[in-house]
Amino acid sequence: MTIYQWSEASKTKDGVDTTKQTAWTQAVRNRIRQKAGEIQAHRAYEKGLEKWRKEHMPKKGKGNISAEGQELLEDKEIWGNETALRGAIHDSRKRERSKEDGSFMPHQKGPITSTFTADWFLREGQGRELLGEWMKKTTVRSQDQRRMLQANSHTFPTNAWIHRITKGRESDRCDLCRTLWIAEGRFRTEKELPEQTMGHIQHTCEALSAPHIDAHHQC
Repeated sequence: MTIYQWSEASKTKDGVDTTKQTAWTQAVRNRIRQKAGEIQAHRAYEKGLEKWRKEHMPKKGKGNISAEGQELLEDKEIWGNETALRGAIHDSRKRERSKEDGSFMPHQKGPITSTFTADWFLREGQGRELLGEWMKKTTVRSQDQRRMLQANSHTFPTNAWIHRITKGRESDRCDLCRTLWIAEGRFRTEKELPEQTMGHIQHTCEALSAPHIDAHHQC
């Protein structure tokens, strides 16, 4: 029999981690899911760190270190603590994308971490637990759960996604807009067509304006 073992952070003030051992149970499944989520969160944070470094600490000959970058360089305590360093850089990128009242300015300077979706999942108070509960429900259609996963993992089969995974062999432009423009005599070049992303399908596709209105009225 295979025995699984892992450490869990202490929930008490003594700070001593606990070691758990068990056969294949629901606890093991939950721990694997949790660790997979932690890895994805770490990758998202690392992407944000790399973007911050390029902006504030460019390589030699590619710009000057910013005042904030210099201040962080001189803080020896932060540089010796990876968690504190990640937190300081994340807070820096968050401040750059926030108004004076602390509210977030979406799409102004790009995401804080790897994507806007990752920003949403990593931000407290965004209802992640409600999404998790919805995904667990057996009464929810598997097709709906699959679409939700695709939307949140940026793998919904839009032309932009297919264009990326086929390394440019397929067009990333919107088929529906192309058909509409041709029918109305507006089509001139492929480049003028909008890119078919998830946001385009949900909000700005001209060919789907009627379904957009219907969906809005049914909310």
